[in-house]
Amino acid sequence: MSDNRVRELRRKKGLTQKQLATLAGTSQQQVQRIEAGAQNARFDLAIAICGALGVRMPDAFPSTELALRRAGKRMKTMADAYSDKRTADELKAAGLDMHPEYWTFRYRLRGGADGDLPISGTDYDRLWHLVQASDDGAFLVFDSGNRRYAINPKHLIFCQFLFDGPGRQPQDDEADEGEARFYLAEAAEPLTFSVEPDLTPFGDDTDWEGGELQGLFLSAETGLTADEWLTFEDGDGERVFIRAGEVTMFSISLPDVDPGMRDDEEDEEAEVAGEAVEAE
Repeated sequence: MSDNRVRELRRKKGLTQKQLATLAGTSQQQVQRIEAGAQNARFDLAIAICGALGVRMPDAFPSTELALRRAGKRMKTMADAYSDKRTADELKAAGLDMHPEYWTFRYRLRGGADGDLPISGTDYDRLWHLVQASDDGAFLVFDSGNRRYAINPKHLIFCQFLFDGPGRQPQDDEADEGEARFYLAEAAEPLTFSVEPDLTPFGDDTDWEGGELQGLFLSAETGLTADEWLTFEDGDGERVFIRAGEVTMFSISLPDVDPGMRDDEEDEEAEVAGEAVEAE
């Protein structure tokens, strides 16, 4: 994911995430994910965000400056970026999502769990290949709505990618923060556990205690043997162990997994107000 200055510029303008989302015609969760670097901004949404902030696109998304400069006379309007393949490829390389369309991932798992999950065009490209190639114990990890999912392809008995078309942005549902759901091969209903959110972004030197939920998805995505444990501490401080080979899918809310997405609205409004006063 590419870096951006959306959070910095939003606060400088004295806007909360919710206010920016309203002005840009999107959800607060989308703004959260973009600011945290959890997802690349769609090109059309990046235009809307920059319009709401009153800045040029390179001001909010610095990595796009060279690509836009190279486009030069090839682009009479921003919409031309979609029709000009060279420009689209350069903007994609600069960190923008150039897929204006949406897809639905329909699935059925061993045990009976099934459902429809909205995904971006970028995730469609990635999952299309992973579903056909994954045979090494690696889970399919992706974000949908306000949750992060990990699906065990060994228990995926049916899936279908349904094209929703351009311009139809899925609505973000409630994230059910603080709840982890684990589906097993023997049951359609999930085991649910309360969890505490991760405190720090996960990295090579991260204390597992501060980034355990991120580590859980990382372990699943890099591949586990059927006998290995998926383990984490629940909200009561009790250690949970689940055999990886028995898990068909698990999911946790994005604000719990990604520390950069947690932004208490009242605290943020106070912080934004304070920064706006200082700027005067």
